[in-house]
Amino acid sequence: MIVAAFDISKSATGYAATDGERWESGVWLCPIKKPFELKAGSINAEYAGRVGVWLENHIVALLGEHRPSHAAIEQPLPGSSSRQKLTPEKGGSNWAGQAFKTETVGGTQFDVTHFLHGLAFGAATICARKNIPCLYVASQTWRSTTGVGRPAKGLSYSQRRTWLKNEAKRICGLRGIPVTGPDQAESCLLAVHLLAVLNPRLAGHAEDLFRPKSKRTP
Repeated sequence: MIVAAFDISKSATGYAATDGERWESGVWLCPIKKPFELKAGSINAEYAGRVGVWLENHIVALLGEHRPSHAAIEQPLPGSSSRQKLTPEKGGSNWAGQAFKTETVGGTQFDVTHFLHGLAFGAATICARKNIPCLYVASQTWRSTTGVGRPAKGLSYSQRRTWLKNEAKRICGLRGIPVTGPDQAESCLLAVHLLAVLNPRLAGHAEDLFRPKSKRTP
């Protein structure tokens, strides 16, 4: 049984194809640059279409070469809206008390959400066209299955993201899965999760897929 897995983003998409022993994996770096006149956070149909065709060509080639029975795509996050937050000004005060200033916090730029959802939808469409059953898998689900822990409390968003990516790479090393980068590692662990899902005997014990079989004693 061969499976394929995709950790999709506009800039770098991790991919993996495996039968649990042999691996082909890596990262596709998108060479298509944003139009210089496009404002931050804005979207452009022609630009999006070119990126979509570029990724489709890579996915079709991988599926055609390895002919997986199933595929998994990391489920894109819904994105979050920004909000206004009042924060005290350092050393500031006024006649009514502490002075405050308004800051914009949180939020995912619209173009990021647009690409994450659009490219994931496109990948699922390719699999459906080829009659390959495909799953969306939330990141917290495959991380739980494959043994990726939780980062320490108090870290910023970027620090948590870096920790999780480094942990995925470390887990691949422990499993003997050859990877060189974190996006590649995450797609491989997504494939590990899918193999476990497809084999009910190993459900919840994905590490057994890669554990050497013990020799029987006479």
